[in-house]
Amino acid sequence: MIRYLTPTNGAPTTTWHTPPPSPIIYGGWFPVRATGHDSDWNLGGINVEYRVNGGDWTALANDPAGANGGNSNATTSNPNGITPGIPGTVYRFRCYAWDLSGANSGWTETGDYVVTNRNPSVSAQILNSSQGVIGLNGSGRAPVNLGDNFYIRVSGSDPDGRLAQLYSRLHDATGDQIDYVQVGASGSSGSHTFGPYAASELGVWDMWAHAQDADQTGYQWQGGGWWGTHTPDIEVVDTAAPTVPGSLLSSSVTGSSFTLSWLPSTDNDGITAYEIRRSGTSLGTVAGTSISVGGLSPATTYVMTVRARDSAGNWSAWSPGYNVTTSDTVAPGIPTGLGASSVGSTSFTLSWNAASDNVGVTGYEVLRDATSLGTQVGTSASLTGLTQGTDYSIKVRARDAAGNWSGWSSPLTVATVDSGPPSAPTGLAASSVNGSSFVLNWSASSDNIGVTGYEVRRDSASLGTQAGTTATLSGLADATTYSITVRARDAAGNWSGWSSALSVTTVDVSSPSIPGGLAASGISGSSFTLTWSVPADNVGVTLYEVRRDGVSLGTTSNTSMGLSGLAEYTTYSMAVRARDAAGNWSGWSSNLPVLTGDVSAPATPSGLAASNISGSGFTVIWASSADNVGTTAYEVRRGATSLGTTSGTSLLLSGLSEVTTYAMTVRARDGAGNWSGWSTALNVTTVDGSSPSIPVFGLPTNVSATELTISWSASDNVGVVGYEMQLASNTVEYLTANSKTFTNLAQGVAYTLKVRALDAASNLSGWATTIITTDDSPPTVPVPIASGISASGFTVLWSPSTDNHGVAGYEYQLNSGAVISLTNTQQAIGGLNPGSTHTVKVRALDNAGNESAWGQVTVSTKVTIVSPASWSLTVGDSQSFSVSTDGTATSYGVTAGSLPPGLNLNTSGVISGTPTQSGTYTFTLGATNSGGTQTQSFTLTVNGSSVLPEVVDFEAFSTGDLSNQGNWAVPQGAANVTAGAKLTGNLGLELSGGSSPGQATLGLTGLSGEDVVFVDIFLRPNVQIAEGSSAQVDLGIARIGFGRSAADAEVRAWAGDGSGGGNWLATGVLRPIDGSGGTYAWARLTVRLDFENKVWDLYVDSQPSIGDIGFVDDQQSSLSLLKLRGGAGGTSWVDDLYFNTANPVFVDADKDGLPDDWETEHGLNPGHYDRGVASDSDGDGLSNWEEFALGTHPGAVDSDGDGIPDLEELLSGSNPLVPTASSGGDSLLSVSNPASYPTFYIKDSDGDQYEVNAQSLRVIPSGI
Repeated sequence: MIRYLTPTNGAPTTTWHTPPPSPIIYGGWFPVRATGHDSDWNLGGINVEYRVNGGDWTALANDPAGANGGNSNATTSNPNGITPGIPGTVYRFRCYAWDLSGANSGWTETGDYVVTNRNPSVSAQILNSSQGVIGLNGSGRAPVNLGDNFYIRVSGSDPDGRLAQLYSRLHDATGDQIDYVQVGASGSSGSHTFGPYAASELGVWDMWAHAQDADQTGYQWQGGGWWGTHTPDIEVVDTAAPTVPGSLLSSSVTGSSFTLSWLPSTDNDGITAYEIRRSGTSLGTVAGTSISVGGLSPATTYVMTVRARDSAGNWSAWSPGYNVTTSDTVAPGIPTGLGASSVGSTSFTLSWNAASDNVGVTGYEVLRDATSLGTQVGTSASLTGLTQGTDYSIKVRARDAAGNWSGWSSPLTVATVDSGPPSAPTGLAASSVNGSSFVLNWSASSDNIGVTGYEVRRDSASLGTQAGTTATLSGLADATTYSITVRARDAAGNWSGWSSALSVTTVDVSSPSIPGGLAASGISGSSFTLTWSVPADNVGVTLYEVRRDGVSLGTTSNTSMGLSGLAEYTTYSMAVRARDAAGNWSGWSSNLPVLTGDVSAPATPSGLAASNISGSGFTVIWASSADNVGTTAYEVRRGATSLGTTSGTSLLLSGLSEVTTYAMTVRARDGAGNWSGWSTALNVTTVDGSSPSIPVFGLPTNVSATELTISWSASDNVGVVGYEMQLASNTVEYLTANSKTFTNLAQGVAYTLKVRALDAASNLSGWATTIITTDDSPPTVPVPIASGISASGFTVLWSPSTDNHGVAGYEYQLNSGAVISLTNTQQAIGGLNPGSTHTVKVRALDNAGNESAWGQVTVSTKVTIVSPASWSLTVGDSQSFSVSTDGTATSYGVTAGSLPPGLNLNTSGVISGTPTQSGTYTFTLGATNSGGTQTQSFTLTVNGSSVLPEVVDFEAFSTGDLSNQGNWAVPQGAANVTAGAKLTGNLGLELSGGSSPGQATLGLTGLSGEDVVFVDIFLRPNVQIAEGSSAQVDLGIARIGFGRSAADAEVRAWAGDGSGGGNWLATGVLRPIDGSGGTYAWARLTVRLDFENKVWDLYVDSQPSIGDIGFVDDQQSSLSLLKLRGGAGGTSWVDDLYFNTANPVFVDADKDGLPDDWETEHGLNPGHYDRGVASDSDGDGLSNWEEFALGTHPGAVDSDGDGIPDLEELLSGSNPLVPTASSGGDSLLSVSNPASYPTFYIKDSDGDQYEVNAQSLRVIPSGI
């Protein structure tokens, strides 16, 4: 900028830059500053002055604007300002500016400023007995329960910061002053709690509060009625309810009223009334402790409750319900519906309808005539002990529980019945007895009233009643006995018992009926037995007379008679009659003709002969047999088979087999069924009528160019004896052989050959015809194929060739080698190179020397996989290698099992990828060429797994300082970490660096007091480190940190005592964590914390780094949190936190010599260090180490389950893993299969002999 100076000079001006405050506050410092302005850029300076209470002006600032001028603006500095005087002091200020040319602005003066003192302020709160603030009610008062303590908290503040005193004044509800007190205070604010005060009087209590500063300036009293209004007041209230009235009691109970009384309730302020409720209905209030309740219904229960009220209107709870029942004064209704049932001579049952009652009838009284029969509950009564035939008057009345009786019912008259029977009749007698009637008489019966009639009974049939004592019985059966009884009846219908029975028998006058049912049995040629049925008779038949052909054979008492000495085959006429005991004879029966039997057999047939014999049948004939009566039939038998019967003397047989001999016999039968004996056998042989079968030709053999041999075969039912043969048109030739060799034949000429067979019966078969020719045709060409191809050989095989006369053999050739003859259809070829290709040729030959063309196949042997059978890799290491083979393969594949996760095999035989999971993997690879697939099994071990069983991935959290996130519960679960991808999405947990580095505390759950714990985390530490400092990420459990020393550029371990301090561990230099470009790479850090031995180990990328470093904080016994903190040098990053009691990096986590998988399998804690013999999990005397070495189970006293403890078996020389037959405590051993036990273990605690299965033992050194 270029400035142009002019000769003119203008005066400067002033303005107030910082004017004085208004008002000026007593005790406070304030500045006053002014600014000068000169448009000529020639300002020289500014003056500021002040005066007090109109006195002299005093300089406050006199600031030059700058050397040699040249300024257009300047402001006074006035660094000290003014501290005002006492309140009421008056200040005035002025300022002016001058330039270097001597011009000035003139004074600019302010008005008066007065120093003031601001009053303090005050507030008050009412506190309860626990010094909690009591809220105000709707009246703006603080309610306090009567009898409670309360406090007053007074709070004051002074804007000038000169608070000096706090006051409190309290008056009760009657205006009496309870308290007036002051306390000192200072500064800008203060408070004090006054009390406690007892709220001993109901009503509104006045409270005032006052604050005063150091100048005795006070704030008006908070409160009223004294100075101003009182805010807040205390209102002492009664909120305590009275006690519940007790011991309710009723008295003077009638049917319509009673008096209720109770014990008085208690209250802190007195009871003013009681409310009474009857069955839920309020009866109002009373001042006393009793009430008379009227207008009630009789016999009714009322539920009474009472509650109390105090002067504050507080109600007690209702008393428990008290039941009061009014008296019953209502009589029951009169019983009705009287009736009698089951009326007898001395008793009956009385019943009636139930009477009604307002409460309930409890009993009834029965009155018989004028005699009370007492009371009962039911509505019926049984009256007994009465007199028969007597009238009784019955009445009933009802009574309820209160003793109220109804009137008597209307009377019921009941008459008992007459039950006295007459005496039984006696003196029964019969007269005038004949065959059909008699007269009965008896003596008269007696009765208390009189007999009116008699009933007569014959047997069980009543003959009716009559008045007299005699009766005539007629229409009877003769010779019949009747049982006669009589009984008497009186006018009341009572019957006497039946009299003693009188037996009367009528006279017998009837003859028997004629015998019937005559029959003959047991008929023979000279005898039979005659039988008949018993005829009817009114008494009984006693005798029978038998007559043969009109001649009596005498009598018999039986119903049969045997007759003998009779003539054979003769008819006799038989008749019978009967007689009874009275001598009455029946008539003769009808005649029965009886024929005696024929018992003579016919003569045996003779003269058997056969005629019309053929191949399938013949006729057999014989002479007639003689018989005394006559022959009726003949039975013919072939061998043992009956052919049935015929009435003639010949029989035609058909359907027989040719050339078969049959034995024929015949017997005769007469009309009586008598059979003769069998005739002498006749042997008959059928003739041969079957021709032989037509011959069947076989294939020609020994075929050459001019000769051949041919054979044939034929069959016959008996046998072929020869053949007729014709070749072409030559003469027929007879042969006994079934083959023929032809010589001197023309080569290739076809000849017709015919042959037929002949049997011994001269039966000829048909002609068999065939064409024969000599051989000039080669066999068909074999087609070879390869089978069983391996890396060193194969088998070539082919289907048999065909030839018109048969294949004689084969020849084969491998590549261009020698031709080899053989007779089978396959050939094994070995000793070849893997992956090599070969040509095999095969041809067939026949007996005529004809050769087929060559058949050919090309075969390649399989390749051989020569890669090592097992190898090992490391998780996270990128892999790429080829499968090696002998010979060239066209493709590769996995044929069984699978490659480790992360690895793949392509068809060219390259295994590539990055293994992601540790373990041992068994799989089979196959290499394929044209010869097939050759396989090889492999075992691959992957070490250093990156599978972290329990991981917290910080991808879920935002980057930045997480110290305010609180403790995080780390879940336990399974998650995989992919190597090289620790920060998916470029997110992790950022721990900021600097003098106050960011940190995060993670609460670890699920682990408490373990012996060994692993903490596994991925770390990328910062490298921006100042000289001599270190970057740290702390594991809070042992205050183990990780840092980088600028001197040696290595990451080291750092340990502290838990209080912030720490030292470098000189003996523990970490494996380097390499980095490039000023940034460290991600590293996996694993810390093994051994709480038992108070040491920790560090692994970097699964490799040991530092071991057996002692805890500094050796009191730590469990892992409950993990603290992550950034380093001083810059930002660090962590990701993928893991913790657990086991880690896949380690085979033996607790380093006790017992593998983790064995401890887990047997139920032991793999993180618990087993301390020699002290670690005996099952208490069997064998430590866990010894059990591991022996192979026994650390959790079982008896590993093989044979009942003998492992230790005892070891001491006795037995194998604790093989069952031993044991006798227990006794020497008596019983086993089902002794041969199955390698060892017997026998004790003899009872002193008897040693036995196995009750057999004594002989003990020898090698066994038993």
